[in-house]
Order: sequence, then structure tokens, then C-alpha cells
Amino acid sequence: MFERIPVLIAAPGVLRVVEWRWPSVRGQKRIRRGFFTDVTRWLFTPTVGKLFSGVFVAIVILSLARILGLPLTVDHLKGLAERDTAVGRQPVALQLVEFLLLADLLAYWQHRAFHTFERLWRIHAVHHSYRA
Repeated sequence: MFERIPVLIAAPGVLRVVEWRWPSVRGQKRIRRGFFTDVTRWLFTPTVGKLFSGVFVAIVILSLARILGLPLTVDHLKGLAERDTAVGRQPVALQLVEFLLLADLLAYWQHRAFHTFERLWRIHAVHHSYRA
């Protein structure tokens, strides 16, 4: 189980090298205007955002069950969260680290795609129009 920890620790360093070697914006400073806003967003999105997503999904499930007249007991709801999986058997701290690293990896490549493809850039440009 713990054999993956070195990979999780090394992943940010690998991404740093990738960004250094093939930067999205050449010559951009690492600590630039808006950096702390981006870091706050990075922490907020996968943590608080996931909580709100979970609440939203629960509301949708409960609403659909009610509309369709399906019985939904506490045992049904527990079954959605209590699955026996390899990830679920890991310590919660390790799951959190894995989740944050995976979320960061996906967000990194999503962000690069926003800067690469014109149609995505039109939507994403709002992110760069921020003024403190």
C-alpha cells in the first residue's frame, strides 16, 4: 500500500520539470500577480468543491427517488458510500494526498488545454481578466 508514496511525492517535481521544459507561457515568473489567488483556487476546488458536488448529488438522488416513488432507506444511501475498494482500504490521509495530486494533474492539463485551443480559450479568458 505504501509503495506508491514515493511516486506521489515525486509527481509534483515531475510536473515542475515539464512546465519548466515546455512552459505554457514563456518567461512567466513563478510567483506572479494572482499567484496566491490561483493557489487558493487550487486548494478550494478539489476540497470544498467536492463537498458541494457531493451535497448536490445527494439532493438529486433524493429528489429523483421521491419523484419516481422509489423507496430510499438509510441502508441504500450507506451502500453508495461504503464500497470495499483498494482505495477505500487505504488510510484517509493517503487518500487525500492521492486525490489532491490527481486533481492537480487533471487541472494542470485541463488548464493547458484552455490555453491551447481557441474555443476553450474564449471561455477561460475570464480567469485571466482578474484584477485585484
